Amino acid sequence: MSGVSHGHLHRSTQSRFRRFFVIAFAVIMLVGTPFILSGELRLDVAHRFDLAPGGGIERIAGDEDITLVVIPIRATSDSGRDEDRFRAAFLADSTGDRVELTSIDTDETVTLPLREFTFVSASYDGAHVLFRDSHDPATGEG
Repeated sequence: MSGVSHGHLHRSTQSRFRRFFVIAFAVIMLVGTPFILSGELRLDVAHRFDLAPGGGIERIAGDEDITLVVIPIRATSDSGRDEDRFRAAFLADSTGDRVELTSIDTDETVTLPLREFTFVSASYDGAHVLFRDSHDPATGEG
């Protein structure tokens, strides 16, 4: 009995596998490219599938000119050691010609004599907060 060549079957299988692999790779790239390019999309999908914390947190500000100001607080852990933590204290709105500072706890608003701020520092009890900008009133630059 003469040996029948089955080489054409292997080439056909290889060709089908190659075609399947190229199509699957193209689909993965088409679906994956937006996830690679958009961090906001990745975070949204992670929140929807409970893969990242914070999905159910209420959003208190959505404007890019509003900054959440956090201040350090001193807390005592269960073991009795002091540790530093942070507390959201203010919303700073710099849309106008002055910075409006709104307390998250009391909703009181204070207008700061700054156009914008570049540095924030606070005491551990939050009683004293320093805002600094880069504007130089002598030269008008900054």
